[in-house]
Amino acid sequence: DIYLLAAATHGVFVNPALQEPFGLTLIEAAAHGVPTVATTHGGPVDIVATLHNGVLVEPTDVAAIRDSLISIITSAKSWEQYSESGRRNITAYSWPSHCARYLHTIEDQKATSQSEGTIRLHGFAPGGPVSGDHRHMQRTLSLTYDDLGNLARTIAGSRNANSVDVIGDAVTNIMNPQGKEQEHLHTGG
Repeated sequence: DIYLLAAATHGVFVNPALQEPFGLTLIEAAAHGVPTVATTHGGPVDIVATLHNGVLVEPTDVAAIRDSLISIITSAKSWEQYSESGRRNITAYSWPSHCARYLHTIEDQKATSQSEGTIRLHGFAPGGPVSGDHRHMQRTLSLTYDDLGNLARTIAGSRNANSVDVIGDAVTNIMNPQGKEQEHLHTGG
C-alpha cells in the first residue's frame, strides 16, 4: 500500500492536478496519516479545509509546491500535526457521517416545510437518445421525509462494501415495501 509507505517514511502526498473534481486520493492519504499538498482547484479545497491535513497550492506554481513539501518534510512538528489531523478528522467523510448530515438536513426541511411531506428527486436515466435526439429520459422519484430518513439510516448502518447496492436495495424497499407495485417512479419529458 503506497500510503503506508508514505506514512512510514514521513512522506507527503502531492496532488497538483489542474482540476480535481473530488479528491478521493486525498481522503485515502488522510486516512493513512499522510499529509497532503494539493491543488487549489476543485474538491481538495473542501477536503483540506475539513481535515486540516495539508496545504493548498496553485498547481502551476512549482516553487510553491517545492516550498510546501520542504516545509512539511523538514518540520517533524508540522508533519505530525497534519498527519494527526487527517486521521482524527477522516470520519467527516464516512458513510455514517454523511448520512447523519442528510438526516439532520431532512429533519430541518421536514420541520420547516410547507409541503405535504414529500420531496421529489430528479435525475436522468442512463440509456440512449429519446425521439432521435440526445436527450435522456428524466426520472422523478417521490419520497416522503420518513422514506429519506429510513434510506439514510439503512446506508449508515450497512457494512456492505458495495454502497451502490445498499442504496439500490434501500430505495427498492422504500418503493416496494411489501413486494407490491407502487407508482412512485415514473418517466417524464
